[in-house]
Amino acid sequence: MYRYLFTISFLSCTGLTSGQQVFDLANPSFEWNSSGPGQTPRGWINIGSTTETPPDIQPGVFEVRTPARHGKYYLGMVTRDIGTWEGIAQKVEGWLKKDSAYTFSVWIAQSKQYISLSKKTQNEQNYDGPTVLNIIGFNTATKQEQVLGQSAVISSARWEKYFFTLYPTTANFDEIDLVAYYADENEKTNGHLLLDNCSEIRRIPNITFPKYGDRPPTTSKYREQKPSPTATTASPNSNVVLADTIPLRNSSFEKDRRGADKTPFEWLYMGTCKTCRPTIEPGVGSRKKPGEGKVFVALSVYEDGEVECIGQKLQAHLLKGEQYTFSVKLARDRNFSALSLSGNKMSFGATTVFRVLGYNSLTNEAETLAQTIPIDHDFWYRYDFTLTPKLGDYDTIALEVQFLSQSTRTYNGHVLVDDCSAIIRQ
Repeated sequence: MYRYLFTISFLSCTGLTSGQQVFDLANPSFEWNSSGPGQTPRGWINIGSTTETPPDIQPGVFEVRTPARHGKYYLGMVTRDIGTWEGIAQKVEGWLKKDSAYTFSVWIAQSKQYISLSKKTQNEQNYDGPTVLNIIGFNTATKQEQVLGQSAVISSARWEKYFFTLYPTTANFDEIDLVAYYADENEKTNGHLLLDNCSEIRRIPNITFPKYGDRPPTTSKYREQKPSPTATTASPNSNVVLADTIPLRNSSFEKDRRGADKTPFEWLYMGTCKTCRPTIEPGVGSRKKPGEGKVFVALSVYEDGEVECIGQKLQAHLLKGEQYTFSVKLARDRNFSALSLSGNKMSFGATTVFRVLGYNSLTNEAETLAQTIPIDHDFWYRYDFTLTPKLGDYDTIALEVQFLSQSTRTYNGHVLVDDCSAIIRQ
């Protein structure tokens, strides 16, 4: 049990601090004196196998050239084809309380190159296998732990901000662990993650937990480096919370500057087009005045059938069978233009429809919750939706542009999006 050589004994859980709202992490951007292999950043402890080296301070190691998202340095962690992985941990000042909910975010990317020796073949290999980030809560007194969050498979070479809602349901935790792990437990590959600029951990007040029966058991998976099911095998409702009002961050996109190929701040890009991103308007492809504030977002469809979509991890779930209201301002600009996939600037003025989807980041299940009539008006109009998940619970909302349902061909088109409301349970 090598893991406990690095921890300090802690008081029993009978003396828990109650009501703490914000937990600041030490060295959240993994800064160091210089980059280098096998270095655990200040403020963190290594929880990887004692037979392997610690994570790496990047950039500049193993042919990684990605610039830091924040500060000068960031963390690189790998998974290995022999069944070992890398992870770091940090004790928090207080306790993440059982049956409470917390928000946490971190910027994640994957370098195109992470060249190192394969432990299995003894040959150099690019550690580019499918990898996820697992966030673990750990109790240093009782040794209980729980998978509190898991990212989607990381494949983007661009930094993207991932949001997590952490729900301790089995114990109180005074340590948070960040672990690079296999996207598929049954296929151990050489992979990696790049991490930078963690947020604080912030409690979400006034959360009610639905009662779904037995909660999943805890395991010692991360302390003993033994394979076991990933977070997705737990009860799908074990980490679900309910809130009456779910606000969206950067809901009018006012934290963004105008520009092409930009994913709005606080949002995730979820479109099928991998070589394109939305535009922050006006001034790129549209001269229309915003529906609210100073900027808005344009989502496009492309002649090869690809579509753009943005999403946001929610602070609480949209629950199956519950009813929610949501609204957003939409418009079209007949003179909208953008770069086509061939690289030529063309008209993207064709009519499209707009969809609201629910998405479950653990199971990858999605459901269309609402769809508009064709958006063919040049003025801003607020669309009011009633969202009723029928197939499952969703922790992410997605906003997508789509071709007309009756269309038998693909084309270049767009929709303009502004001023999203909060999601309110009825």
